[in-house]
Amino acid sequence: AAADAWGRTSVQERSTILLKIADRMEENLERLATAETWDNGKPIRETRGADVPLAVTLAAPGVAKGALSPTTSGAFLGTTTLRVTLTTAVRETHLELETDGEEGGAGLGVHTGGFSVRPGPTRRFQVESPADTPTAGEPFRVHVRALDDWGNTTDEVHDLALGAEGLPAGAFSPTFLGGFQGEADVVVMVTRAGVPTRLTVEARGVRGQQAQPFRVLAGEATRLVLTAPACVGPTDRWSLGVEARDAWDNRATAYTGTATLALEPTGTASPGTTPPFLAGRADLQLTLGEVRAPLDCVRLTASDTGPTGVRGTSACVAVRPLCP
Repeated sequence: AAADAWGRTSVQERSTILLKIADRMEENLERLATAETWDNGKPIRETRGADVPLAVTLAAPGVAKGALSPTTSGAFLGTTTLRVTLTTAVRETHLELETDGEEGGAGLGVHTGGFSVRPGPTRRFQVESPADTPTAGEPFRVHVRALDDWGNTTDEVHDLALGAEGLPAGAFSPTFLGGFQGEADVVVMVTRAGVPTRLTVEARGVRGQQAQPFRVLAGEATRLVLTAPACVGPTDRWSLGVEARDAWDNRATAYTGTATLALEPTGTASPGTTPPFLAGRADLQLTLGEVRAPLDCVRLTASDTGPTGVRGTSACVAVRPLCP
């Protein structure tokens, strides 16, 4: 009758019942071992080791805490098979197994032979932020890692497509890196300053990017750019803008000098010097002297008063009694 009832019991119910039995046996190992010794005359040590359920704990040297599962076998009789999972990639480790000791003493122990744990396939790329704020046109290093699902550095070889969010074409290089494996410092360069960007990496549909955006600083001033009206009257007071630019046409915000103004081919400008540049730019109201209208083209030249020697010339400005 019991066999018939057990046969009609679902697999889930059977598992629950057997686990409860195992728990009760594990709670009463000493009593069961003593009873078995009384019954058949075996030494108590042999009864505890062979006839009564055992449980072993597992460890793997060099493997991070939480990266080995399971760490205990649960109670078993005779032999058992465990499906062990390791999530830390290591060059060499082994499994150590130990039973619970008697009355707090050392238990029985054994270990497997050595083996390695390889990383899984690449699931994402980690792109670190640059250590210091880069300058436009100057190469800098960014550390890139290929990671598996568990955060291990993978050993696959990738051809990487590199990019920078929000930057125009040509403002970032290189855009390709072949033969990348595991992790490396990648040397890159950005030529557009002041634009928030994040570096991106992609290979075989797997992508990664920097967690936080960064900006590139402008380089040193290499020239001055003048903005003037296309036409002015001989006695007009008009606005002139002078901007310091680096080699990549970014405003050189660190430039704080002044520039003298000269008029070509004839005439004078008043004032003859710009105010100090603020964030790489100076704006002023200007009048012309010693200029007779009409003139189709006069040009203003601005020259740095300091040691940098940067200068620039405006486009043609027509001087006429009446401007369109």
